[in-house]
Amino acid sequence: MPKKSPSSSSKQPQLKPLLGAHVSASGGISNAPINAHDEGCETFQFFLSSPHTYAMGEWKEDEAEKFIALCKEFGYTQTFVHAPYLINLASIKPQTRHGSISLLRNTLERASLIGVTGVMFHTGSATGHENKADGLKLAIKSLNEILDGYTGSAKLLLENAAGAGQTLGVSFQEIGEMFEGVKQRKHMGVCIDTQHSFGSGYDWRDEKLAKKAFADFEKYIGFEHLTVVQVNDSKVDCGSNKDRHEHIADGKIGVDGMHNIMSNAKMRQVPWILETEPEGRDQDLKTLQKIRASL
Repeated sequence: MPKKSPSSSSKQPQLKPLLGAHVSASGGISNAPINAHDEGCETFQFFLSSPHTYAMGEWKEDEAEKFIALCKEFGYTQTFVHAPYLINLASIKPQTRHGSISLLRNTLERASLIGVTGVMFHTGSATGHENKADGLKLAIKSLNEILDGYTGSAKLLLENAAGAGQTLGVSFQEIGEMFEGVKQRKHMGVCIDTQHSFGSGYDWRDEKLAKKAFADFEKYIGFEHLTVVQVNDSKVDCGSNKDRHEHIADGKIGVDGMHNIMSNAKMRQVPWILETEPEGRDQDLKTLQKIRASL
């Protein structure tokens, strides 16, 4: 087993926010904490199964035990799983909606078995409905079906979207509406993606506009429900409604925008996880560390 990193020692003070990245679990989920450790991550996110299929294969023998042991060895106390991209909780196609419900419930159960903090997912689209409100209602119904009888420890995390048209969860108000409609909110949380929010119109570059965005989040959702931040710069302009991640400081949000986000004390209370390309991500971590050190 790899040696414990000095930075993960229990004697070290916990820095806020914890900084990490989405890492590969190829070859077995126990590779995720190893890859995260090799990148110098303080937290991490990974896929529990293929992001492009509804099937959840069986784990190799002892994989769960290895994952738990390695997280303990490296000092990882908060880890996250990103659900497959096929999810659409508002689909007018019963097979797609029920498949999404089953997949998310199974992912939550699996994540709980290995001590994962939460499972973030993209809600989907209201395409085919007469209006978006009907799509939101069906998504809420689906969320309640997923959590019906659920007693696991992993939280289901609503992630904001960047998309236009019938995409659900584009605004904090829509996220809040879905969250409020869930009966078992103790099993729910929220994930903010910085690029998605920028793409949907929240301009983090301007200090006053950033404060307005935080006020909207508090009004419609509440910071007590924020569980994790996916931190990405943006290849596209604010309000473009496009999901295009860029390395930190190389995109339209920039260092000043990231500084404005991290300057909010409540945003620093949860882990920050990069979803940028592996090549060049070491510099992303260094940039975020510098911003954190400046606060």
